[in-house]
Amino acid sequence: MAALYAARGQLKGSRTAFPGCPDRLESLSYCPDRLESLSYCPDRLESLSYGPGKLESLPYNRGQYRMPAAMRRPWFFFLLAVLGFMLDLSSKWLVFASLGRRGRHVLIPGVLALATQENQGVAFSLLRDRPALIFCLTTAALVFILWLYAKHWRTAPAVSLVALGLLLVGAAGNLADRVYFGHVRDFIDFIPRLPLVGHWPVFNLADMCITTGVLLYLLGEFLGKQTTSHHRDTETQRDGERQGQGG
Repeated sequence: MAALYAARGQLKGSRTAFPGCPDRLESLSYCPDRLESLSYCPDRLESLSYGPGKLESLPYNRGQYRMPAAMRRPWFFFLLAVLGFMLDLSSKWLVFASLGRRGRHVLIPGVLALATQENQGVAFSLLRDRPALIFCLTTAALVFILWLYAKHWRTAPAVSLVALGLLLVGAAGNLADRVYFGHVRDFIDFIPRLPLVGHWPVFNLADMCITTGVLLYLLGEFLGKQTTSHHRDTETQRDGERQGQGG
């Protein structure tokens, strides 16, 4: 009987390590902001519904999801997206107001220049004769980005959230240009010729956000798979050790 009361006391004490969470410890998966509280959990993890030694299986593993809780919140994500969107539109307005249409100003001779152009198509002026198709594709991309964020904002690696934010800024910035002007305003001219490509088309900040976002999202997917594979191998090894000890 004394052992039973001792076990109850230990379980009650472990609950205080999860402030703001429901009393039912199996509800840990619904407390995404409390991962840091795990460091105060007693050494005996048997009280966790995930079982002993299963810390890696928690949905907010510390090694993969290092990101302050506030930065995961939707308000923070959309605040940064709006700021990026305004920066893109402001840069376009400033350059076009200063140089006009078809203007040019060299920043670094032989390397970088401001050159205003109106792009009817997408990258490399593709689909320039299909504005309706471009509008539909861009709108679909925006909806898909928002869906990805709504589905994974609690569990995605930080790099993937940053990537989604950049993609949202880029897609929204260029879509706003197409709706209001009927074309995208480009102004950044990288002068050196690139192997297999030649002269890179003139672009803008929204294009830079899209390119960087795609690369970061692919990186996040790769890191996520690597971490999941490592956790699976670790759990398999621990299960084998426990079976060996039991035998």
